[in-house]
Amino acid sequence: MNKYKVKVVHMFYEILDIEAENEESARNLALDIVQQDTFNSKPQYENTIPAEHWAVISEEEYNKMLKDFEAKLAEQQKESSNIITP
Repeated sequence: MNKYKVKVVHMFYEILDIEAENEESARNLALDIVQQDTFNSKPQYENTIPAEHWAVISEEEYNKMLKDFEAKLAEQQKESSNIITP
């Protein structure tokens, strides 16, 4: 028996009361609200994406991806940076 990782994708929604001049402004204001650290999310379940769209990968492939990612991350951390930090 093989082991796999299956990513089951669910969708959620929230309804926010927004006062704005137009729909685009309402979207921008809602985006500002949900990006705040103090935003208290209360999502409602909408649906689950059909199973044929779920990502499936073997545990062996998954672990290899993690090792490759960790190696790239370690390599990047060794490289010098032009970013000046305080």
